[in-house]
Amino acid sequence: MTLLSKLKLKTIETNCADYVHPWTASCSDAWAELFLFAFQDALRINTTAYLVALLMRGRVPSKKDIKHTILGIIQSSIFLSCHAFGYSVTLCTLRKCLGGFNVLTASFIPSFLSSICAILIERPSRRSLLSLYVTNVASETLFHMCVWRGWLKPIRHGEVFIFTVSVAFLSYCYRSKHNDKDSIYSLLRFFIGPCEENGYTKRDVAALADSPPKKRNIVLQKLNNVLDYIKKLKSHPTCPHNNSCTFYSLQGFSKLFLLGYGLQISLNLLLQMKRIVRKPSMIPQIFFKKDTLRLGAFFGGFSALYRAMSCLLRCQFGFDDELLAVPAGVVGGLAFCFFRDNTVALYMMWKSLQILYNLGTGKGYVPELPQASIFFHCLSTAVLFHAALLEPHNLRSSYWKFLCSMSGGRIIDMDRVCLDSFGLQSTKSLEATLRKHKMLPRTSS
Repeated sequence: MTLLSKLKLKTIETNCADYVHPWTASCSDAWAELFLFAFQDALRINTTAYLVALLMRGRVPSKKDIKHTILGIIQSSIFLSCHAFGYSVTLCTLRKCLGGFNVLTASFIPSFLSSICAILIERPSRRSLLSLYVTNVASETLFHMCVWRGWLKPIRHGEVFIFTVSVAFLSYCYRSKHNDKDSIYSLLRFFIGPCEENGYTKRDVAALADSPPKKRNIVLQKLNNVLDYIKKLKSHPTCPHNNSCTFYSLQGFSKLFLLGYGLQISLNLLLQMKRIVRKPSMIPQIFFKKDTLRLGAFFGGFSALYRAMSCLLRCQFGFDDELLAVPAGVVGGLAFCFFRDNTVALYMMWKSLQILYNLGTGKGYVPELPQASIFFHCLSTAVLFHAALLEPHNLRSSYWKFLCSMSGGRIIDMDRVCLDSFGLQSTKSLEATLRKHKMLPRTSS
């Protein structure tokens, strides 16, 4: 009697050559292939990511910066490739030790174990970010799994609710004493503005007013006169900004709307470059398409609504307080209706929970979990790999494509027929996923 039968879990007594690597009978050959496929793709991904981060610093990189970037690319690439290599090694090893596969050892446990070894290779400064990302994707996957099983029902505009609640909490933290080194506060500083941050000191308007007049044409002069009029409109003494509340809100809208609109235009032009070359007449459609305005409307609307609501509450109650950030965050978060996105909503949710947990441990309300980021990374990755093998239709499309690319398509080759006995319709799930992404079934080589 095998160990799996003692655990009273349904066991499929297939060998790893039939399930894990049907394209070759040799375990070691399969491991080497996966490592090479993964390392090649990981180099491509990490080179792009690290170079973008290097360029965003806005300065000429030094020799130290270049060396740090190259070493980071290599280290992160080894992390990803060791994950693919370790996953296949663990699958084969567990099969030999336990005598078969069950619903847990078919993917979940091997992924969890290989993740522990792989994440320790990655730089400590990146572990928390990676953990946050995979937890984001895993939580969405678990929700889809529950909906598919009929345990939960989707809530209409549920992502908007998650986003608004998360933003309300995060903006409250932003207005309170916080760790300003956290990236989420840099993001809020950019969208909401530095005036709303805890510790901001209002500037002296008199010192800024005495500037020599500049020569402008008639149109610009009239526009400047309108702006000067708006700047001098009413504002409450407790408001932290220097100009009127109306100008403060319009400034946030115009700046971020143009940014969002510009980003969306740039992305659309880049993605449709081949079509534009063949048909240049489609360029005006890209600029004035309704979908092109969505990102700008979200960026600008969020900033304007948050600022306007904050000013309205200060005027109404006659004082400024961090609690006013909660209703302001809720109202500002409604702009998310223009650009609903599960990834963004879940990122804000998990970031809120992370900060809430840090606050709780700091005050002694909850125990501190050692290496919590590593644990959640491994657990979330195990959920994702379980879904990729047993129920891929519940996996986020971008992550499925990522796994296909990292494995050189080998994740498609892994035999699901033997997994159908678990009752999850794994073969049909794979076929549906391939149809959805317009992929052809691969033939074993």
